[in-house]
Amino acid sequence: MIVLSHVSKSYGDICALDDVTVSVSKGEFVFLVGPSGAGKSTMLQLLYREEVPTEGSVVVDNLNVTRMSRRHVPMLRRKVGVVFQDFKLLDSKTVYENVAFVLQVTGAPAPFIKRRVPQVLNLVGLSDKEKSYPEQLSGGEQQRVSMARAIANSPRIILADEPTGNLDRDSSWKIMRLLAEFNRRGATVLVATHDWPIVDAMQKRVVEIEQGKIVRDDAQGGYSGSVSSDRAIGR
Repeated sequence: MIVLSHVSKSYGDICALDDVTVSVSKGEFVFLVGPSGAGKSTMLQLLYREEVPTEGSVVVDNLNVTRMSRRHVPMLRRKVGVVFQDFKLLDSKTVYENVAFVLQVTGAPAPFIKRRVPQVLNLVGLSDKEKSYPEQLSGGEQQRVSMARAIANSPRIILADEPTGNLDRDSSWKIMRLLAEFNRRGATVLVATHDWPIVDAMQKRVVEIEQGKIVRDDAQGGYSGSVSSDRAIGR
């Protein structure tokens, strides 16, 4: 589903990723952990072609992102949904319009948009907020709108960059439960995070990045290494 092979990414003299090789299978749920500046966000940006590698290759759902022309990027982004820490909602648009906008730019027909937007808002528990504007929502609600937008095209892959970074504990767990549910429905999910209690509790695959290099890849682990936890998502 996702393969990075000997990937390096530099910004001038700054090396964000250094000879990274990692693969993610279809249907996996993976946490990317590590200190700020380790390269987690850069890795995600390579996967939806916000950035391109300096060296190496990136393949996402059989698409060679490294060699992809700009005109083919929309094809990739129909396969990939992205959730951001700062939500990136359009303040001048309602909740309904924010989600509809994503479908409009991919060329979805109006009848489909009219059916699909209420469906995804129902999935994230915001059916009653269609006409609200972002400033009228809590941080957790804004992030759920971001989630609805990310899944509107039924993507095969969901990338979440610090999705709980600006949220309280209850809202953080709501977001993680949604990501876990989308994963159960078949989406491959990658989450970059510093939220160690959630990582420890969920016991998913953990890839740790430090100074641009992968230093740990546990099939089932915690934020700082393998842990045993009697906590589980939903408890």
